Amino acid sequence: MDKIWFVYDKSLVSGPYTTTSLRDKLSAGELKTKSKVWWKGQRDWIDLADWIDNHADYESRINNGEEAVWYALKDGHHIGPSTKQELIGILSDLNNLNKIRVWKRGQEKWATVYQFNDISDELGITKRRHPRAPIIGEVILSQSGRQNSHIAASISEGGLGITGNSFLKVGTEIKLMLRSPLLVNAVSATAIVRHISDTYTGMEYLEIDDKFKEMISEYVAQFAAPGTQYLKNSA
Repeated sequence: MDKIWFVYDKSLVSGPYTTTSLRDKLSAGELKTKSKVWWKGQRDWIDLADWIDNHADYESRINNGEEAVWYALKDGHHIGPSTKQELIGILSDLNNLNKIRVWKRGQEKWATVYQFNDISDELGITKRRHPRAPIIGEVILSQSGRQNSHIAASISEGGLGITGNSFLKVGTEIKLMLRSPLLVNAVSATAIVRHISDTYTGMEYLEIDDKFKEMISEYVAQFAAPGTQYLKNSA
């Protein structure tokens, strides 16, 4: 298995690890079950205890891209079953992917191409336009004198994601502040809500200081590095 697992523990992010090396760290007592785990394609962190119980299933999900379990819906017509690479080949020949819906066997609902990070990244059509990484922290959303606190899920130079739904609607402009132990400073910005689901709300920055963008860029870049990286708590 390739090095795919990142770990958040004691205000540090380390990785990527293979499954074997991560299990070795667990056996050696180097990690606690309250730690968090993330891998490419995963939206936010999961508890290490969850990973311990289900990592074989997670690996299977990662690997089943080679199985013909993918379908596309175009103009009311189903395309598939296809492997992930076959699906990417089919989608790459289409001019407009905004109305295309994708479904994988075992998934509850059809979703847009953009909701599958690995597929949209390979196609080069991700609406995010920027690499994304998981983030730990609290996000305060402010709109029309109303404030709500949410758990941060993901971050990029272009936007921020939170877990769960919010009081907002797609197209709503809001002010946000992110406080994270993994970032030197709190991030403040004006943003617009671009995507809402039962488990995730995605926002795109409208106004953000360059110093925040640079800080975010440096943080996200470390998840793309080939070797083990450590992100220190600088707050």
